[in-house]
Amino acid sequence: MKIICITALAVFTIFVSGCQLVKQNKTEDILAPQQFSKEDESAGKELSEKYMEALVKSVQTEDFNVISPFLQADMLTVRQKRSIFHEMCKRLKQNGKLVSYNFVTTANQTLCRDYIWQLNFEKATTSDKLPLIKTVLFYSVRIVVANNTPEIVRTRLIQL
Repeated sequence: MKIICITALAVFTIFVSGCQLVKQNKTEDILAPQQFSKEDESAGKELSEKYMEALVKSVQTEDFNVISPFLQADMLTVRQKRSIFHEMCKRLKQNGKLVSYNFVTTANQTLCRDYIWQLNFEKATTSDKLPLIKTVLFYSVRIVVANNTPEIVRTRLIQL
């Protein structure tokens, strides 16, 4: 009787493990990044433009709700994302007022594209010799294509 119970338990364990492996492989196939086509290139750049437009507007107005639709649903709560956003705004404002942005280039990775943008800041001073300080920062928007749809997977300031 013990042997039958142990055998049944072993078979059940193997069966459940096998089902989970099949389930994981199907999920991985669905989420696997794809090669970029010409259409994906333009769709990716368009998505990065929309993101940057929202980022600049949200930083200028310190309005989290403008950028929040672009933030991925992951392990961070909305409260944590809002906190990170306000810290980023504080850090960027050290460079002055964000006055403009422009596209610089695309870094072509194997399964993703990094769209590089230039952020232009101006800061007024009280000095007659140096009345205005201009600062340039670079920002990267990483996009992959999964399920024939471009998706933002990472954004960051590029430290030079």
